[in-house]
Amino acid sequence: MSGGGRWLCLEFISMTAISLPWPSPILSPNWRGHWSKRSPVTKRARATAWAATKSARASVAHDGPIPLRVTFHAPDKRRRDRDNCIAACKAYMDGLADGLGVNDVRFEPTYAWGEPVKGGKVIVTIASNAG
Repeated sequence: MSGGGRWLCLEFISMTAISLPWPSPILSPNWRGHWSKRSPVTKRARATAWAATKSARASVAHDGPIPLRVTFHAPDKRRRDRDNCIAACKAYMDGLADGLGVNDVRFEPTYAWGEPVKGGKVIVTIASNAG
């Protein structure tokens, strides 16, 4: 039997969901305040993401891409600029990378918009090889 069957290789994937608060308006690229007001908010957002990643005990492979699904749940039904929502979460992505001990260049995010929830939140789901 030449060239007959193919092997199907399944990788076991683990998923870790990390819930983060809706980003401060100060983190929006459209915010026009002084940098000294933005800096502590950015540091706090990064630290929040780091702590959430550590408490979720998230882990990833030592190399290769890291698939992320970022789901935005706005605090109300107002229309929002999607690019600004993504950019406002840069400190969160940096904190996730710190918590995982990786360079964020490995992140391969996809974005989704869920239903509004009171207070708003951002859910980052990290996919990684189990084991």
